Amino acid sequence: MDWDDLRFFAELVRQGNLSATARRLRSDHSTVARRIDNLERALNMKLFDRLPRGYVLTVEGERIAERVGVLEEAVFSIQRLEGGDAAIEGRVRISAPPAFASLWLVPRLAALRRDHPGLVLDVVGATAAASLVRHEADIALRLSRPTDGALKTRNLGRLRYGIYGACSYLDEVVEEDRVFLAYDEALEASPQQRWLRKIAQGRPIAMLANDLVSLISAERGSHARNVAHLSSRHRPFRPHSCRH
Repeated sequence: MDWDDLRFFAELVRQGNLSATARRLRSDHSTVARRIDNLERALNMKLFDRLPRGYVLTVEGERIAERVGVLEEAVFSIQRLEGGDAAIEGRVRISAPPAFASLWLVPRLAALRRDHPGLVLDVVGATAAASLVRHEADIALRLSRPTDGALKTRNLGRLRYGIYGACSYLDEVVEEDRVFLAYDEALEASPQQRWLRKIAQGRPIAMLANDLVSLISAERGSHARNVAHLSSRHRPFRPHSCRH
């Protein structure tokens, strides 16, 4: 058995079709199919049913997929030991929440590049947690503690939230008549959104977005005189604070 075939197998399990798997592995459609065929012959079992809508695991394939997941985590743990005292260089992909990446992280990366000119930094702003095991990122900054035991984690600090609005709006509109900007349904369960809903006390939500930068832009633009929102700038209109 070619161990590298398992890498193609694991990615096909996640993607469900040849085209997406080929793009993810920077390969081509025929190579992925050939790798899966090779693995099935080596194991003498059928791992996938080839259906018009994609590849679906057989019972035997599901058994193999469980074991390959454990193998991926083991390989990832070994890879973390690589390098030692080697120079810090090459491409490093960093995943972080979009607003955190653009407003806080990116402005602070210039000093890192000056100290390590061989680095190529690839910053990905994503609301979903990137998988380090599947090499979706090399470093991931998250707003919650990971539960994957294969990861090496460090607590970086505490992020605080407040409710803010344009000064002209706060001066002209009494508190009980104010309306809000808020996250959309995708972030409805987040601590800061739950806190905002509690403060709003049923008052109207004028705009929804899945990104804090969009909410800030909306406040600064056409909504500046009409709404208030969860943010980190401008004058707070209530003496409340929220920690996450």
